[in-house]
Amino acid sequence: MRPQNITPIDVQIPFDLASALVKAVGRMTVSGQPTAADTFVLGSIEYTLVSELTAAVAATATLTSDETQPDAGDTVTVGDQTYTFVTALTAVYGGVRSYIPNEVLIGADADETLENLVAAINNDGVAGTNYSLGTELNPLVSAAAVSAHATVMTARSTGTDGNAIAKAEDSDHLDWDGSGAVFTGGVDTVANEILIGGSAAVTLDNIKDAVNGTGDGETTGAGFTYSVGTVANTQATATTNAATTQDFEAVTAGTPGNAVVFTEDMGNTTISGSGTLGGTTLGASTKGKYTFTDRGTAHRFVTTIGDLVGTGTVAVALYNEDDVLIKTLQATQAQSGAADTAYEVEISPGDYILCTASAVVASTDYVHLSVR
Repeated sequence: MRPQNITPIDVQIPFDLASALVKAVGRMTVSGQPTAADTFVLGSIEYTLVSELTAAVAATATLTSDETQPDAGDTVTVGDQTYTFVTALTAVYGGVRSYIPNEVLIGADADETLENLVAAINNDGVAGTNYSLGTELNPLVSAAAVSAHATVMTARSTGTDGNAIAKAEDSDHLDWDGSGAVFTGGVDTVANEILIGGSAAVTLDNIKDAVNGTGDGETTGAGFTYSVGTVANTQATATTNAATTQDFEAVTAGTPGNAVVFTEDMGNTTISGSGTLGGTTLGASTKGKYTFTDRGTAHRFVTTIGDLVGTGTVAVALYNEDDVLIKTLQATQAQSGAADTAYEVEISPGDYILCTASAVVASTDYVHLSVR
């Protein structure tokens, strides 16, 4: 009985680049603690090691009385609110409110008047007694209790935005500190600061969290072991670390990872590579695969390899469905002059041809396979 011949096949086997991509990697090795102001660059972010994270500070301004009562009609401006001093708050008649918001009652002495202003700003005290009904909490600023005939006012939010809060007065007996028309002293946190830990190993843990934007939010993470405003690096991640090493890998697999900047200006520290992550990409696992669906005897395999971009060699082999090698096949590197390779091989459904390139190939590259 003649053996069944496999149905002739004439196909192109494209390389599956996605299954072959390897992420570029790099390693940081420390021989001791980094020191404050040491830096390293990963991707587009420069990180700075610090012994203390830069704290956000709220802007402030101080209003001082000369211990003389302001005159009725004098005003103080704090942010978007202007407060007017009066000898009597606008009354409420017949149950119909006709108050004027932001009136501040002139008290028994200059300090009491200033305390009434503090109450109006903070919306405490007694509305309708210390300040007029309808006066609302100042949304930008809080005011401290009067001390030494002055009140220190503080932006409700930390950072440099508070340095734009307006301050003004129209009174012969009140004066703001400084010559400017805005609050001062607001400081933002500095992104990408990393706290030096109690040991080199802890510092590497902090570096890992900063690069990945992780932490428990209680003792580690933003505001604890790295600065608020630091976000996860979009070009690389920190992977395995040990007592003296921290590994990094590119977020994007393949050749783009080789361009991710990786440099350091740190004492007691070295990194792998020469300025970039140095992983191997698109290596020997670049593959193309064809799986048989037919059963029979294959008498001849012809595999023709084009001039694949960057490819040194291409291995072509036949495997069964259990990934066991059946036969290594010959292949040529040229488009023409392909030599026939004759075999008598039994093929079952699930058997497959696997083509493996030893270097980078283009997404349009393929192996031409003929089976008869």
